[in-house]
Amino acid sequence: AVSSPTPLPNPSAKPVSGTAAKKQSSQPPVTAVVPSALNLSVDAAIQMRVLIYEEADALSISLPKGADLIDVQTGKLLIQIPSNSNYSVQADGKTVLMGSMQLPQLVWLDPADNGVTYIGDRGYRGRLLIAGNGSRLWVVNHVNMQQYLYSVVGSEVSSSWPMEALKAQAVAARSYALTYYLKPVKRDLYDLGATEYYQVYKGIESEAKSIRQAVNFTSGEFVSYRGGVVESLYAATD
Repeated sequence: AVSSPTPLPNPSAKPVSGTAAKKQSSQPPVTAVVPSALNLSVDAAIQMRVLIYEEADALSISLPKGADLIDVQTGKLLIQIPSNSNYSVQADGKTVLMGSMQLPQLVWLDPADNGVTYIGDRGYRGRLLIAGNGSRLWVVNHVNMQQYLYSVVGSEVSSSWPMEALKAQAVAARSYALTYYLKPVKRDLYDLGATEYYQVYKGIESEAKSIRQAVNFTSGEFVSYRGGVVESLYAATD
């Protein structure tokens, strides 16, 4: 079973372009770069764990390309789900019910061919951890930093913004995400949530070409102060 997470104190501001850090000296924060091994994309190497559903009664899941369903505890493949499958998912206190299947309380849903998993009408890249806790469901999206930022930056600002503004936003959003990657809300389950309490994350619906370019141009860049990662903050208006 999964216990309820302990929430962080409600922040007074939330992350995005423009950074704010407590002044401890006259030296301002600087932009740093995460070193990349073997010339791989740094953002693609960092896995974020994003809580996308908390204490849900039931969920509707669609798998256009199919998926592997895996027991988290044993690593055993439970079933290979065919493409274009749709399921209603619930928890009954002892198991997770996916259609007619009775599953362990912790299962991985790993889409085939790097596919997208839809929960309702919202699509998510990466794999999903589905956890039953009593009669409620928790879902955590394990997605790399690059794909996470494609969604976050596009959710927080308009894709029509000038490229330099989008790039600044990407750096700020990456900095904020890294603070939770290093100090997760609930270490054994997830790093941060998907709402405006943290950074808004909507899966693939907020991706756009200009957003992807801004994230890729700034890959690995974050705001640093005295060797640490700055939790870059901003206030958004509608």
